[in-house]
Order: sequence, then structure tokens, then C-alpha cells
Amino acid sequence: MLFFVALPYFCCIFLLLLFTCFAFFGLSPFYTHTHRHHSLFSLPLFLRELIIIITTMATTSTQTKPSKHSREEEMEETPLNCPIPVPKPAIYPNEMYLCRRDEYHDMINHHKAVFYTRATPRAAEVTVGHALESVFVRVRTWATMWGKGESLSHLADSDKQAIIASLDEYCVQEDWDSILLSLPPAARANFGLILVETMLNQFICTKFIDSPFWFMDGKINATDSEPQSDFHKRFQYVYERLLQVSREDAAWWKSIIVGKLNDEPCVMNNIPPTPVGRNTIKHRTALVKTYTDELMRSRLFQLLLRDPVTKYKRSQRKSSLRLLLESAAQTVIHGDGGLYGNMNIVRLPDLPKFNHWSGQMIVHPFHAGFEPVEGSRVLIVTRPSYSYIDIISLKHFCTVPPWMVNRAEVLVAAKGRKARALWAAAAVSNDCDDTVGMDKEEGESQEDDDTEENADPVRDLPPLRETIWRQ
Repeated sequence: MLFFVALPYFCCIFLLLLFTCFAFFGLSPFYTHTHRHHSLFSLPLFLRELIIIITTMATTSTQTKPSKHSREEEMEETPLNCPIPVPKPAIYPNEMYLCRRDEYHDMINHHKAVFYTRATPRAAEVTVGHALESVFVRVRTWATMWGKGESLSHLADSDKQAIIASLDEYCVQEDWDSILLSLPPAARANFGLILVETMLNQFICTKFIDSPFWFMDGKINATDSEPQSDFHKRFQYVYERLLQVSREDAAWWKSIIVGKLNDEPCVMNNIPPTPVGRNTIKHRTALVKTYTDELMRSRLFQLLLRDPVTKYKRSQRKSSLRLLLESAAQTVIHGDGGLYGNMNIVRLPDLPKFNHWSGQMIVHPFHAGFEPVEGSRVLIVTRPSYSYIDIISLKHFCTVPPWMVNRAEVLVAAKGRKARALWAAAAVSNDCDDTVGMDKEEGESQEDDDTEENADPVRDLPPLRETIWRQ
């Protein structure tokens, strides 16, 4: 628009310059003869002054009549008496809300700091699962070695009911005999081993899993000689309050506390790298010894154990139990401090009926040959099901699906009249076989002398086949 307004003025300038040139060259002889100093009136000076005058006139004319478009642009660029607006920062999306640029970068830096400065590296789920399965195997082995493998019919009725009552949430609260008659035949014959195994798993869950901060000494300062034995319950209360607010934050807080206080070296049997780790492990070892004495002094637990003949056997039984509890404590701490999740425990109240397809339970090995039917009533949970939930992903800053560490192991009642009769008949047959076996053991001492004389000669066995396995 400005070009079309100034076009007439430029045309006039061009014509004026052309006319001036003609006039100058036509009058040049006159100026040459009449003036001695022709340099005073030179063409470049004259043209320069003329161009300045005409350009000033054109510019003034165009400024006095500005276009509407230029006036609007000028007002937009520099409004009168108005501050220049500051552009708003960019908005970044988040999973829960929209935040400003500085908030977004602060959040990312926070997550990076947490990722690179966490207490311990992320524990492998497979490693935790294998370690806990190893604990279950050691529990069953200890129960088999030191438990009474019998039906415990010699116990008083009051002791029987006290044992059942102590296994609340692990065993149905019914009469001893009714529970015993509903079990499969192998479980009836080894009811004492089942109770010892269940009590050990219950003790481990109560001491180490239900109370994740059990290892704290409860000292007020370094010189405190009388620590509070229930100090860990205060942390447990704070943890339960945090679960009501944010389960993910509670899981992170618990893992940081457990992992940092139990900071252990990468190499086994080495000195912990931090003073707090050394103090915690020392206190933890003393607590495990106390827990071992507590369990061995339990009268109900003593009723289920065989009486060792020698002092060495008693010492061996106690030391093996202490090693078992230390292994269980180490496994639970490794999971709580490294998985950054909350432990979920499934006991008998959550498993009223047997459902193999739920993926939460498996049958006890004593059910071999007498498999339960879907929908049968669960009588005893020898070990609960453990799973970690609310696990925080360190890569995507969000939670991951729950992870089941193990499935519960259950003993199930027979379902239907036919199944109950079959199980009862098999149990009676086993009792008769046991009675005959005991009679044979009593008479073995009288026949030992005649065994070698009256025995038939041993025939030569055929040679073994040469297979790749024997090679």
C-alpha cells in the first residue's frame, strides 16, 4: 500500500532530474565564461541537495497520511500505556495433571535422583521367589526331622484344642477329631508333622512379614542401654497410616527404610559397608536368637516335637532352627528392601474353598493318590500365599502388575459320601500296616541271631546294561 502512495512522488523526482540535466548541459558554456571558479557550482552538490529536499517532502507526505493497516500494526506492537505481555510457559502432560515447564523438569529431576540414589538395586523377582521356596523346603525338612510323625492321639483334649486355637487363620477352628477324620490318609498318619510345619510358617509370617520393621533396636541415642522392644510397632503404625493415603508412597518409604538400615555387601560373609548396616545386622542376629528361644520354650510347640535322647541332639535341633529363622529373615528383608512393593498375604479366611484354577493354591504332598475335588472345603493352610502389590516401576514412574511369589499349600477335606468312605478305608488300612510294622520291629531283636543261618543264598544279579547315563 505504501508503494502505490509514493509512486507519483518518485515519478516527479525522475522528471525533475531529467529536466535539470538538460538545462545544465545547455547552459554550461554560459557558466563557463561568466564564472572563473566553476567548482563553486558543481553538478553533484546540486543534485544531492535536490534529492534530499524531494525525499523529505515525500516522507513527510506519507507520514501525514498513514494507512489503516500500518496504524493497526503499530498499535499491536507498542500499545499506549500497556505493559508488554509475557508469553506463558509451555504446558507438559502428565498422567494425573498438567504442569508447567519448571514443574515438569523438577518432577523429572526428582525421579532421576531417586533412581540413581536409591538404597539398594532392584531385587530380581526370580531370586526372591527361589529364596522363599528354599525357606519352605527347609521348614518341611526341619519338621520331618524333629516332629512327631504320628496322629498324636495320646495328647489331652485340652492340649489338642489349644493347638488348634493357636493356629487361627491357618486351621479351621473345629474339633480335633473332626479335622483329623476329614484329612487324607497320609495326613492323618502324619498329623504331627503337618502341625509343626504350619506352626513354623505361621511364626515366620508373624515375626518377619507382618512386622516389616522388626529389626529396629529402638534406641533414643547411641548411648541408650535400654532400647524399647516395641519400637518397631510405632513405625508399623506410621506405615499403615501411609497405606491409607498412598499405597505407592508407603511401599517406597518401607523399602527405603528396610534396604538402607540393612545395607549389606555384595559379597557374602563380608563386612557391611555402612555403620548403620553393621549395627542393624548385629541387632538382627541377636533378635533371631531370642526368637529361637521363644519358639523352643513354647509348650504347645514342644508337644509336637520328638524328645531328643542326647544333649548333642538338642543342641543340633536348636541350632538348625536358628539357621532356618536367619535364612527366612534374610529372604524377607531382601524382598521388602528391593522390590519397592507392599506384601499381600493370603491365609485360610481368603481360601474357604479349593479352587485349583484360581492360581492361589496347590495341594499338600500328603494328598498324593487322594486328589481333592473342586469346591471342597479347605481345612489347613500349611503355608500362606505371598505376593507383592503396588510395585513402583523405576523406568516408567508408575506401578506394575502384582507379582505372586508363591501359592498357598492346603489340605482339603473329602467331598461326598463316597470320597469320605474311600479315604476312611485307606486310613484304616494304613493303621493296620503300621501296627504290623511295629510288631515286626519288636520281634526283630529275637530273630537277629537266626537270620544269617536260615537265610537263602543270594543269587548273582545280572550285569547292568551299558547306557549313556551309566557311562
